[in-house]
Amino acid sequence: MMKQLLRPTLSALFLATLAPSAFADNIANCELVLLEEIKDENGNGGTQVASYRPAADFLADVYTDGAEVNQFIGDLKIRAVMCRRASVIANEADFKVLATGIPFVLSQNFDSAESDLVTYYYKDGEFHYVHKGEDLSEIAQATLDARMANFNERDHDLDAADVEAEDAAAKDTSDETEDNNADTDADTDTEDAAEDKSTKQKPLSLEKRRELE
Repeated sequence: MMKQLLRPTLSALFLATLAPSAFADNIANCELVLLEEIKDENGNGGTQVASYRPAADFLADVYTDGAEVNQFIGDLKIRAVMCRRASVIANEADFKVLATGIPFVLSQNFDSAESDLVTYYYKDGEFHYVHKGEDLSEIAQATLDARMANFNERDHDLDAADVEAEDAAAKDTSDETEDNNADTDADTDTEDAAEDKSTKQKPLSLEKRRELE
């Protein structure tokens, strides 16, 4: 019982120590994306749905020096971190999220097709991004380019070979079952799950499963 009470207390304590701007930019309005397999009455699976969980505990660990960052909730792997913000340009503090290797998605409004959506991810030994929406202004684009260059110069513990192996395994598995008309780019990772967040839980197409696996 004590452990159950201690966890939320520690998270609240951590959030209280953040400056207001850091809290607003890096903690508030964030959720974790998971994939759950739905089984039928016979115990057979096949249908996967995206679901969402609060990110406060996960981010508290990310921003606490020396804390072990658990990339699973129960037995479900965290597929992405999604945050709603006025600016879709990742800030300096976001590097700690990117350094987990989990895709990081920013948007002003995940429920609106008119909003920008930027997915940051690690692949082939580098951090990348995919932007969907109106073209960024020259200043915003220059800021984003400079930020990505900075991220790629910083030290982290990600192992490019392991990440690439996971991507290859996911692609091989998906290729066996995907529809012939599927034409998706695995580099976008969790964008479609983010764009479809208007409902808390919905079945994923084979295309989307390939991107999130």
